[in-house]
This record gives sequence, C-alpha cells and structure tokens, in this order.
Amino acid sequence: MCQNASDVLTVLMLMKFVGMLVTKDGEISSCDYDVTGLFETVDDLKSAPRIIEDLIAIDVYRNYLIKMRGGKLTVMMGYSDSVRDGSSLAADSQVIRTAMALQTLEEALNNKYDTQPRLEFIYYRGRGDTIPRQVT
Repeated sequence: MCQNASDVLTVLMLMKFVGMLVTKDGEISSCDYDVTGLFETVDDLKSAPRIIEDLIAIDVYRNYLIKMRGGKLTVMMGYSDSVRDGSSLAADSQVIRTAMALQTLEEALNNKYDTQPRLEFIYYRGRGDTIPRQVT
C-alpha cells in the first residue's frame, strides 16, 4: 500500500542499495523497473492525487519518469483491501473518483512542468476482491 511519497522513494533507495538502480550526479541514470505505488484502501485512493503530486514535485522522481519511463507513470488502484475497507460499491466508486482527479492532476502537472515527453498516467485496476473472482 502507498500512503506517502516516501513509500515509493524507499523502494527506489532499496533498489539502489542492491544495484537494481544506478545514480549519477544525483539523478537516476539506469533503472529497468517501473516503480510506483499501490493505492489499495479507500483512504489510499483518496490520497493518491496528493501523493502523486508530491512525488512528481521531487526532481529526481520526475526526471526518472521522463528519462527512464518515457514520461509514463503507472497508477495501481484498488484491490482486495479497498473492498474489505469499504464495500465493493464504495471501492469501485472511489476508484472512479480517484481516476477522474488524477486525469485533472495529469493535465495540471503537464502545464506546470512542460516536460518532454509529457507526463502520462497509465491506470492499472487491481481486481483481487472475491466478487470478480466469484469466490464464495
């Protein structure tokens, strides 16, 4: 679960310690992995736009997205915890509200930073709850 920008930054630091990420002159110069947060609970989903905005405000992370990921940020939303945390209806409606807020944020961040390539959010909807799996 991703509850703060530091959750994602911690993963990047651990990757650096084990050699999965290389830095040069204070920037990420090599990383073959897509590092992003999982916004799983209803509260995580509500906080996702703020957390992503906080992450992209950090030069190192924004440059990583632009140079290593082609400007693409995968946003993973929902999973079994969001259904347990609220209900299936609450989780699904919060995922929709979060996606709409993130679309607005994506446009605002592209206007603010004017990067090339432009930032592009790619949405991944986790469906680990029991209803889609038809588990009884």
